[in-house]
Amino acid sequence: MARYLARCGQPLTPGELRDALGRRGHINSAAQLKRDMQSDGAFVRAPATCGPGRPVRQQT
Repeated sequence: MARYLARCGQPLTPGELRDALGRRGHINSAAQLKRDMQSDGAFVRAPATCGPGRPVRQQT
């Protein structure tokens, strides 16, 4: 999942990610993908989407 998102280059909704992974033979529900992304610290949340990465820290 993370590898696909990193190569995709854009944030995806859990449903979009489910569809993309399904085309590659990986069967997951959008609800399960959403739970996985919310519980993994490697994902940052944007409105209605998730993607890999960490928030950028402001330098002072």
